[in-house]
Amino acid sequence: MISEDYVSFETAKLLKEKGFEVPSFNPEEWSFCMYDEEGELHWGVYSDDWCCRVSLQMAMKWLREVHNIHIELRVLKPYGTDGYHHSIPKDGVVYHAEILHIDKWNEYLEEFEHVGISTKDTNVEACEAAIKYCLENLV
Repeated sequence: MISEDYVSFETAKLLKEKGFEVPSFNPEEWSFCMYDEEGELHWGVYSDDWCCRVSLQMAMKWLREVHNIHIELRVLKPYGTDGYHHSIPKDGVVYHAEILHIDKWNEYLEEFEHVGISTKDTNVEACEAAIKYCLENLV
């Protein structure tokens, strides 16, 4: 069964600290999930002191639309190296995240300024690492 992927509790706290708010948040209108101070999940309970459980896609959209930071995720093929000279394990693939500063165009290189995140074993790990990097260093 396919399910939504969410940022970690630590990243959810960073999102709240950086000003992330769930759009049109009305606890009486929809079901929601929040982390308490210890990182425990609570469904349908609202507290201003807690932070919302945020999907990876919602966090990426917020970074893109509010801060002009775009995260690209790539899967790297086995049996070789990618353009960044990372070794790819022969038994599988790895995932790489690239963070692009949409409002910072480098005329000389004809590309957006960017930061690469080291390869991860899963798409979710790469996405989480990129979001966390953005919150800690760029926002």
